[in-house]
Amino acid sequence: MTTNTTIPRATDIPMTSRADAGPVLDGVLAAIDRQIGDLDPADAGLPTDCSRWDVRAMIAHVVASTEEVGRPGKTVGRMMTGHRRHRDLNKLDARNELHTELFDGQLPALHAQLRTFRSGAVARVNRLPRPLDGVRVSSGVPDLPKVRLGHLVRVIFPRDTWMHGIDLAEATGKPRVGGAHDAVLVEQVLRDLALSWSGPAIDVTVTGAYEARWLIGSGSPVAELSADAVGLCRSLAGRPADDPVTLRTGDPAAVQALEAARILF
Repeated sequence: MTTNTTIPRATDIPMTSRADAGPVLDGVLAAIDRQIGDLDPADAGLPTDCSRWDVRAMIAHVVASTEEVGRPGKTVGRMMTGHRRHRDLNKLDARNELHTELFDGQLPALHAQLRTFRSGAVARVNRLPRPLDGVRVSSGVPDLPKVRLGHLVRVIFPRDTWMHGIDLAEATGKPRVGGAHDAVLVEQVLRDLALSWSGPAIDVTVTGAYEARWLIGSGSPVAELSADAVGLCRSLAGRPADDPVTLRTGDPAAVQALEAARILF
């Protein structure tokens, strides 16, 4: 296959700006707020794709993470406390598990706490002092590179919460709430995928909740692929996803390479 110079490169997607961070996060939190409001008490114990958590525990994690937005010291402190309690887990997973213990109420109480934390999180998401924006901190996952604080606050937190909205829909069978934030979040996923991609170039057309065509990798693409936006994001987050990538033309190995890729959520 030859390089199509009209295909934009996913590495050229800019990181979510300070100006956009608040509206994106507010959209994500408004969407999951609506989802939680539609749940029944019986939904609390349903299993999710996060194997240690039922629906109640997942929402507790979302609530605790929302409280942490723009407060990196609180996040690091919970990583350390969580790791002392859960030595079998890496620091990120231990912090997440601690969330389910700190916020142990049932769905109505968790819903109220999320609403309490939402406005503060949105106000803080773009207030990280600029000198701290580029400071690299541990992700809490061994062998993963350090993450810039600005990237952690403006990109990773919103997309983690967005993914948990998808998880809740999968667990309960109740619809996911979408919005304008979907496009921004999927583009950031593709950007991070492209920045970490080490394989041959691929031409990917994304469909569904977000539609666009991007070049991932350098050089001439070895394959043209299509992928459902939500299914691809689930796959990149390590969630089960039924054949999220389809080969249009070119090397079939590109499908397996894309489905095997992972990025931080």
